[in-house]
Amino acid sequence: METEAVDLQLSGMTCAACAARIEKVLNRVEGVRADVNFATESAHVLFDREKTTPATLIEAVRKAGYDAAPAIDPFTQPDEDATAETERYRRKFGMSFQYSALFDSQPGLAPSGLPCDPEAARRFLVEP
Repeated sequence: METEAVDLQLSGMTCAACAARIEKVLNRVEGVRADVNFATESAHVLFDREKTTPATLIEAVRKAGYDAAPAIDPFTQPDEDATAETERYRRKFGMSFQYSALFDSQPGLAPSGLPCDPEAARRFLVEP
């Protein structure tokens, strides 16, 4: 018996009875042990790989009138994507903060001391 675990993101639940129904439906699938959390709209499912698949579990939830999808773990995001995202925010908010402080302290003046349009500068800094 090869046991695997999968987390499912659930949608369509409106009450604890909905969560109980989904848990009941999942546990009726052969080789499955499921725990549904209404608050996080998720299910943690242990299943026997020889008897069922994640697609079968999702289909069982959908037949019960709800929706399910494999949950995305935010901690498994590839490092380079995370680094690029961090750098993008650092540039965007760092520059916005610096220019915002400058324009708020001296309305209508550019760093050179020449008149400028603060709104145009803010648009320039906010757009990627």
